Amino acid sequence: MTLEEYYALLKERWEQTDKTSREAIHDYNEWRRALRKSVCEDA
Repeated sequence: MTLEEYYALLKERWEQTDKTSREAIHDYNEWRRALRKSVCEDA
């Protein structure tokens, strides 16, 4: 996965996140950390 693909995924997921919900933001952050870990392990 390239950095462009990584950031595109982050942007898409963030746009779908309900920013008024603390739980939704928390879920997004957990997903983001898992994705980052996955990308770092693949490198």
